[in-house]
Amino acid sequence: MIATGDGAGLLLGSAVQALVPVHLVARVLGRPDFGSVAAGGLLAVPLRLELGVVIVFGLGWLASRLVTPQEARVADDPPSAARAAAARGGHHVSAA
Repeated sequence: MIATGDGAGLLLGSAVQALVPVHLVARVLGRPDFGSVAAGGLLAVPLRLELGVVIVFGLGWLASRLVTPQEARVADDPPSAARAAAARGGHHVSAA
């Protein structure tokens, strides 16, 4: 099972505490310079990437499950949908 969000951060933080000596973490991430900031940012990339993948594909799947077939047809052909709306009394759309 893949952990995401706060659970992944908690799991990673616990693993770092258990597996990496405290003085090493303080030496690498505890300095007030760009190197420490860059190291912390690079360590966070896998979590951000994992969360981004879950959000993109998860929300894409959810949206595809919620849309009706009629809505999907309208979304696939927006110019004809706009003309149909104009024919029903909406805004005027010129044929291009």
